[in-house]
Order: sequence, then structure tokens, then C-alpha cells
Amino acid sequence: MQPNWIDHKGMTLIELLFAIGIMGMVSTAIYQLLIVHHANYRFQQSVMDRQQNGRIALSTLAREVRWIGYGLLDTAPSGLSDQHSCHPWLSTRPFEVVNGRAIRFLSNLHGIHTVLPRDALPGDTEIFIPDDRSIQENGLAISRGREFERNDTIYIYNLSATGGQNETPIAQYRECHRLASRGASGRIRLALGDSIRRHFPAGSPVYVVNELHYFLDSDRERLMRRLDGGTEVLAEGVEDVSFRADGDQILIRLTMKATGRQFSDYGYPVETSVTVRNQ
Repeated sequence: MQPNWIDHKGMTLIELLFAIGIMGMVSTAIYQLLIVHHANYRFQQSVMDRQQNGRIALSTLAREVRWIGYGLLDTAPSGLSDQHSCHPWLSTRPFEVVNGRAIRFLSNLHGIHTVLPRDALPGDTEIFIPDDRSIQENGLAISRGREFERNDTIYIYNLSATGGQNETPIAQYRECHRLASRGASGRIRLALGDSIRRHFPAGSPVYVVNELHYFLDSDRERLMRRLDGGTEVLAEGVEDVSFRADGDQILIRLTMKATGRQFSDYGYPVETSVTVRNQ
């Protein structure tokens, strides 16, 4: 027996098309809502990443800025005449802010230092520093000689002129040299790139001095860190960096670039103030 399709209850074609249209509009709205939500999530995540990268970079920068002048002994003004042979930009302070957009400074980052076991005389092209055995024999609490490396910049200090009783020694003069090479084991011989110009008696301190330079590579939007000639990227997506010195305070402001064209006028600044204790 054939079914009676005429009396069958159901949807007309028009009703079906109308229902499909409504479902399509609802699905499209839900899809658009998910797209907007995902875009907002990615934007917020990008903001957080930029801010986090900026804070990490600023923390690293501030930590090293606090080391400005570490390992540089106080020296009488008359004894600073030759310092420009290694650092032409250096003034009476161990740092320089360049146009408010860069900073460079001196510091003994790794605490490498020693003393001369014998006199260094004018014309000498090498100096000797104690090895581990002589440190033990003489009870000298100093750095090991093997930590000195080729191309290190060193300062040699003459401490024959000091302050009053219980005062920090003030060097009468100092000389800056670059190490051309180093000798083998035993008593360590450090060959200099030039010759000693003044007399340094036995016991004169010798410090490795590092030069650090932080600056903005605006073309690539990167904050760069240069240590003794070697350059590395500290942070990317940097729109601007500024430095301002006020007494013993250095204000550092870092602005991370906006995350998209629609927010091109909205960066993410982070800043801190660092107290320089060793200048």
C-alpha cells in the first residue's frame, strides 16, 4: 500500500530555507564573536609579552648600571691625564649619557683584580701578576691571574698618595693599557699593547675594566648591549629609550612599540631610577 504523502505533516520548502537562513546568521554571528574574542586575546597576550620583555630588559639594564664605577679606585685629578688613551669619551665620571638616548660606562663587572708582585718601570712592555701558588704563599686575597684575557683593558694604580687615617685610599695616578697576550703557567706574564709610562711599585692594584654601551637601534627597533666591542640584542620591539642623570641618580625610561597599526600611537613605557654608588 502506498503512503499518503498529501496528509503528511512537515516543513514546506520556504520554511526550510528560512530556518537554514536563520541558522546561518546565528552561526556567522557566533563565528565573528569568536574571531573578535581571539583577536582581543592575542592583543592582550602581545601587550603582556611586550611589557614583560620591557621589564626584563629594564631590570638587566638597571642591574648593570648600578655597577657603574665598580673596580675604579678614586684617583687624584692630576693622575687622570692618560685615561683617554683607552676611553676617549671618559670625563671625571665613569659614565656618559649620550644625547639622552644612550649610556656608556666603565665597571669591573666580574671583579677581576690583582696586585703587582714587583715594580713596573717606565718602558716595560709586560707586567707580572701572581699565580695561584704565589697567592697561597703570600696570603693575598686577590683574583687569579688566569682570569685575565687577551684584549682586556686594565687600570694600574699607584697608591703612594692616600687619604687620612681610616679613609679610602686615593691613587696618585693610574694608567690604562690593553693586554696584547698572556704567558703560560707559573708567574703570569701579561704583555701590554704599549709601554708603562710611570713607576708602579710592588703591591700596586691592577683591575680589569669593562666598557658597556646601551643604545637603541631605531632601524630594527632593538635595544642593544655592547660589552668591550661585542654587541648583542637585549630587547626587540623597542620604540624608545631615554637616560637622564641627576646627581647620583640615573632615570631610565623604556617604551615598547605598539602591537599593531590600529594602536600605533600607544606604546608601553616602563621606567626606573637607579642609584649609582661607585662614581
